[in-house]
Amino acid sequence: MAKDLTAATVRTAKARPAKGDPTGPVVRTEYPDGQVRGLHLVVYPTGRRSWVLRFRFNDRTKKLTIGPVIDERLAPVDLIPEGEARTLAEARIAASAARTLIAQGIDPTAKAEQEAARAITVREAANRFLVEKRTKRNEPLRPNTLANYRTCFDGFICKAIGTSPIQDVTLAQLHGIIRSCADRPSMANAVHRTISAFFGWCASPRVGIIGSNPFSGIKLESSDSKLTRVLSLSEIGKLWTATKDGPFPFATIVRMLLLTGQRKEEVSQLTAREIDRSRSLWTMAGARTKNREAHTVHLTAATLEELDKAGRGDGFVFRGRSGDTAYAGHKRAHDILEAKLAFDKPWTLHDLRRTVKTRLAELGVPSDVRDAVLNHKSGGSRMDAHYNQHDYCEEKRDALIMWSRFVTDVASDEQVRLAYERLKTRKRFRDAINARPAQWRRYVSLLRRYQRFCEHVTTSHVTE
Repeated sequence: MAKDLTAATVRTAKARPAKGDPTGPVVRTEYPDGQVRGLHLVVYPTGRRSWVLRFRFNDRTKKLTIGPVIDERLAPVDLIPEGEARTLAEARIAASAARTLIAQGIDPTAKAEQEAARAITVREAANRFLVEKRTKRNEPLRPNTLANYRTCFDGFICKAIGTSPIQDVTLAQLHGIIRSCADRPSMANAVHRTISAFFGWCASPRVGIIGSNPFSGIKLESSDSKLTRVLSLSEIGKLWTATKDGPFPFATIVRMLLLTGQRKEEVSQLTAREIDRSRSLWTMAGARTKNREAHTVHLTAATLEELDKAGRGDGFVFRGRSGDTAYAGHKRAHDILEAKLAFDKPWTLHDLRRTVKTRLAELGVPSDVRDAVLNHKSGGSRMDAHYNQHDYCEEKRDALIMWSRFVTDVASDEQVRLAYERLKTRKRFRDAINARPAQWRRYVSLLRRYQRFCEHVTTSHVTE
């Protein structure tokens, strides 16, 4: 049991070496008081002394810093401000008052924590968030996720409220930030996700920067911001034609996205060592994928032809201006290409991924194979996801070969595309597109002749 501290003990107390190392350097040392439970005299190696109260609240060990130590008070005072120096007797009075609050179910550190949080700005809290935030698996965030968070903080959140105390941020301010980018649904979604993750992290018990999350339970204001854009067949054809002659590397990246259905960052950060031309395989490690699972992509003849445009050097296949970093100029190049194509509706690079999955379904590819092609978690039962360890390697290869034929021979050829759209049933088409190359070429030729025949009949009818 701890002995009662005395004025002499407080005055002569010194920092001691760590236990088990009597000859080592002195370390921070605490002297418990036997009179008030939890009250400690803390002596630092520098000689500085302070009073702290250690206690448990809601099954958590907590600490209340009472203030520095003075040996005696020369003139009596009626009220000692919080955080001011105290004698032993005054520290016992402050500790006893705090323990009374604890017995009443009040956390005496709450006010101190709120005052500390009030002094933390949104920018300072955001910097901590970017360093300390972890995934549900307690792993560091992926570089792409961090980059997206930084974009939202720098471009919108901190630009609007970066210097404001985080404790004073209101829900109206957060809604205003999201509305400021409402004309860009994808960015509004990203800002919404960042705000939700950031304030949820700040309010978590482990962090405790704020007492409650002002953005808790807030959903997107309108379902119109959901991204459902799928390119039509004519748009696919126009995009394929428009990117035939560059500019490199953006045009090649767009074609790779369309042919493989992979994510923009996965294609842009492709490295030479991930490509196995002898087996026509592109293999990504788990660190490069969103679900952190290794993923293989079959490289069709059309895809390898696009890769050949980049050469066969080491490092990143698509390089930025510096030569040793991955290409990152998508925004400006996309805006130029979008103006050139002049589609009826705006489109994004991620729409190509949605387009691939939708068109594969149209071509009769089963859902589990479509998920495997895009490296999505299967939509089956949890039991199936646990026990089904099939890699779908052959099925993915067949699906991507079929999709490559569809893009290069159907969508990009107006006569074949129009003939395809005229078909009342597509069973024979699906059989042909999965057949050997010679059989597929003959079927494409038949489609082209069929469209010319339909055009001739229409023209003759109009003439008569």
